[in-house]
Amino acid sequence: MPDYVWSSTRPWNEGTRSSSLSNEATVTEILTVSLHLRMMMQNKRHVKCDESKPRCVNCATADVPCHYLTAPARGSPQPSTGVNGATQIKPLESTALHVSDRKTISVSPLAPTAEPRPSPSVDLDSIRLLHHWSTMTCPTLTHDIEQQDLWRTTVVKHGITHPFLLHEILALAALHLATDNPEEQDLLVTRATELQNDALGRFHEVAVTDESNCIAVMLFSCLLGVHLLADRSPTQGLGSSAYLDHIFRCIGLLRDVMKLAIRDWASFFQASDIAPLIKDRNPQVPYNNIPNECRDLTELVKESDLGPSSVTAYNTAIDRLFWLLAVSGVPNVSHNTSQWAIGWPVQLPDEYNVLLNQRQPQALIILSYYGVVLHFYRESWTIGDTGARLVRAVNSHSITGLVLAPRDLSHKTPSKSRAHTIMAEEYVLYRYSPSLVAAILAIIVFTVLSALHTYRMIRSRLLFCLPFTIGGIFELIGYVGRAIGHYNPESLPPYVLQSILILMAPALFAATIYMTLGRIIRATHAEAYSPIRVNWLTKIFVFGDVLSFCTQGAGGGQLAAGDPDKVKQGQNIILGGLFLQIVIFGLFILVSFIFHQRLRKQPTSESLVNNLRWQKMMGILYVVSAIILVRNIFRVVEYVGGNDGPLLRVEWPIYVFDALLMAATMAVWGLWYPTVIRPRGTKIGAAEAAGVPLPNVDKVAQDYKSGVPAGTS
Repeated sequence: MPDYVWSSTRPWNEGTRSSSLSNEATVTEILTVSLHLRMMMQNKRHVKCDESKPRCVNCATADVPCHYLTAPARGSPQPSTGVNGATQIKPLESTALHVSDRKTISVSPLAPTAEPRPSPSVDLDSIRLLHHWSTMTCPTLTHDIEQQDLWRTTVVKHGITHPFLLHEILALAALHLATDNPEEQDLLVTRATELQNDALGRFHEVAVTDESNCIAVMLFSCLLGVHLLADRSPTQGLGSSAYLDHIFRCIGLLRDVMKLAIRDWASFFQASDIAPLIKDRNPQVPYNNIPNECRDLTELVKESDLGPSSVTAYNTAIDRLFWLLAVSGVPNVSHNTSQWAIGWPVQLPDEYNVLLNQRQPQALIILSYYGVVLHFYRESWTIGDTGARLVRAVNSHSITGLVLAPRDLSHKTPSKSRAHTIMAEEYVLYRYSPSLVAAILAIIVFTVLSALHTYRMIRSRLLFCLPFTIGGIFELIGYVGRAIGHYNPESLPPYVLQSILILMAPALFAATIYMTLGRIIRATHAEAYSPIRVNWLTKIFVFGDVLSFCTQGAGGGQLAAGDPDKVKQGQNIILGGLFLQIVIFGLFILVSFIFHQRLRKQPTSESLVNNLRWQKMMGILYVVSAIILVRNIFRVVEYVGGNDGPLLRVEWPIYVFDALLMAATMAVWGLWYPTVIRPRGTKIGAAEAAGVPLPNVDKVAQDYKSGVPAGTS
C-alpha cells in the first residue's frame, strides 16, 4: 500500500508510489512483524528479574529495564548455555507464511543483530478517516445506494492510484468528522486543511489529462467543490463583499476544473467504472414545477438593455438554474445530501462568469436564486447556511435600478421584494457586515466616558450615580460584542451580548436620573411642590425603570434561543419594555416640569442659596431625558419593523440614534455632575447677609396647599 496509508521500513520513492506492488511484496509489507528478540543490558543494580510478563515487579520497582528474556513461545528460538555459561540464541529456521492456497511467501530467518530492526507502523489517523469516509461520509453525498457504493469502493480504488484524489477523500472525511466531534473540531479542521493543501499540490503536478488520470481528475473536482462549500473556516468573519468574492472563486474553480475533465472525456466516462456517478439526468423540457417566482427571471433579461453575448449568457444561466430546480425537486423537496448541489456552477458559460466577477446586477440576482436552491439543502452538512449567507450577501450589495429579487419559494410567508425573505422562517443576526472601525471608535469613546464617571462618582461619593456608571460599562462591553461580530457575524453569543447590553444601558442611566430629581426636591426643601409625594416619587420611577430593565433583559434572553418563534416572542417582549420606558420617561418629564414651575414661582429659602444650582441641574435633567426618549423611540420603530425592517438592513442607524445619543448623554452628565445640588461651604445665612428675603418654607408649603398666592399672607 502507498506510504500515505502505511509507514513501513521499506524505502519509498516517487516511482514506487505510482507503480503497483506485487501481491507477494504487498502481503509481506503488511504482515511482516518483528520476530527477533532484543538482548538487554546487564542490570546495573543487580536486581534479579522474576520473568513476569510484560515487565517483572522487581525491575519495575528498581526502575530498570528487564534484562532477561521473556518465556519463549512455541516455535521461537530456544536459549542454550554455551561456553563459559553464556546464553546463546539459536536462529530460527526458515519459516513460511501461508497467505492463500496458491501463494506461499518465504521469510528469511532472523539472526541476532546489534541494531534492532524497527517495526512497521500503521498510520491510524488515515485509517480512521478512510473508515469514516466509507461508513459516514459517502451516504451524505447522494441518496442513490449504487452511487454510495461506488464512492466507497471504486472512487477509493482510483484514489490509491492517484494520491491527489485520495488526499482529498481523507480531507473531506476529516472535515465531516469534525462536525460530529466538537472536542476535536479544531484539530480535525486543521488536518482537513493540510490534506487539502497536499491534494492541491499533487494535483498541480498533473501536467496532462489523459485516459490514465481523467477519471481521478473529474472525481477530484467534484469532491473539491463539495469541500469548498462545506469548509466554513475561510469565510468566518467575512463581510458581504468578501464573501461574494469567495463564492466567485469557488464557482470559477468548479467550472474550470469540471470543464477540463468533462469536455474531452464524456464518452470515456460513460464506458468506465464510474458511469453510474455521471449518468445523465435530463428532465422533460419545458421543465415542470418551476415556481412562478423563478419564472420571473426571464423578464430580467427581456427588460434589460443588454448586448447579445450577455443575453445568451444570462439565458443559459437561467436555463441551467431551471434544470437544477427540476432535478432537485426544489422547492417541494428538501435535501440532506449534497446531490446536484454543484450541478449549476459547473455548467455556467464563460461569459456569465465574467459578468458575475464584474458584479453586474443581473448576474448577482441570478446568483441569489441559486442561493435560494442551496437554502433547501441546508440540512446537508456540506451546505448548511451557505444559501442563506449567499442571499444576504447579494441583498446587501447595492443593485440600483432593479427590484427583482428572490421571493419566498416555500410560501410560508407572504412574498416580498427583497432577496433575504427566503429566510423568513429564520432569524438573521446581521443583514450587513458589522463595521470594525465604528465598533472600535465606540469602544474608545465609552471607555473614556465610563472612566470619567467612575472617577467622578468615587471622588464625590455619590453612590446613587453607580447605575449610570454601570450603564456606561454596558455600552462598552456591548460594542466589544459588535467588534467580535465583525470577525464572526454568524456567532450567536456576541450578537446576544451586544443586543442585550446596548439595549439595557439607558435603563440604568434613567435610574440615576430619577433619583436625582428626588434629591433636588429634598435639597430645596420643596417637597410640597412635587405632584407625587417625594417618598413615593423615587420609588415609583425606579420601580418602573427596573421593570422595564427586566422586561428588556427577558426579551433579549429569548434572542439567544435561536428559535424563530422564541426570537419573535423576545422581540415583542422587548417592545413592551421599550414602550414602558417611554411612558415612564414621559411621566417623569411631566412631573419634573410641574415641580420646576411651582418652585420657580414660589422659591423656598433653600432654593435661593447661590451654591445650590438646582435650576441648572433641572435643565440637565431635561436634556438627558429628551435624548434618552429620542433613542427609545428609535428603538421602538426599529423593533416594530422586525428583523427584516429597513432600520436593521443597514448599520449606521444604531450608531447615529443609539451610540451617538448615549455618548452625548454620558458626556453631558459627566461634565455637569449632580454634585451641584449639594450646597458647598455656605449656609442659608449667607443669602440673608446679602439682603435676600427668604420666606419660611413651612409657611410657603402651607400657603401653597391652601391656595393662598405667594406674598399675600
